[in-house]
Amino acid sequence: MALNLVATGKTEFVPDGYRHAFLIRNPTMSVPSLYRTLSRQNVDGLPEIIPAEAGIRDMWALYEYIRDVKGQTPMVIDADDDLLRDPATTMKKFCDFVGFEFKESMLRWTPVHPEEWVFHDEWYDTLLSTTGFVKNTETPSCPQKVDVSSYPTYVQDTIRDCKPYYEKLYELRTA
Repeated sequence: MALNLVATGKTEFVPDGYRHAFLIRNPTMSVPSLYRTLSRQNVDGLPEIIPAEAGIRDMWALYEYIRDVKGQTPMVIDADDDLLRDPATTMKKFCDFVGFEFKESMLRWTPVHPEEWVFHDEWYDTLLSTTGFVKNTETPSCPQKVDVSSYPTYVQDTIRDCKPYYEKLYELRTA
């Protein structure tokens, strides 16, 4: 998570000799999802989401660090437009990029809930029940047409703050 490296000033811990990849998601979709998850966890009231919590600004900063300091060009994949739209092609390109052999088994799996996971299930409830890459039928196909006016102002502000960084990364997609 870029936030944990950039916001804490720990970018020097980005390892050398790795091929770096970024999985991005449109903030019009990801920020409301973050808000809903935080809302489910906090029954006494929700603290405002700050743009840094969305992590997209830090993703951009980490991308620039890897490109400018490490001298590498990371791969950028959009979760909806690349991975969920065409998982096989996207995973093949990812495997080529990192030097792995692509296997069809990467596209489907058996749901598991590792006992050693101490994370909150509400963060991972979808992940823990999936069996493959499947586009959520409830997710609008065009995020630009999503009406976020029903969300609190700070959610809308966070979306607006994150959008330019997402768009920069989106333009660099290599998938």
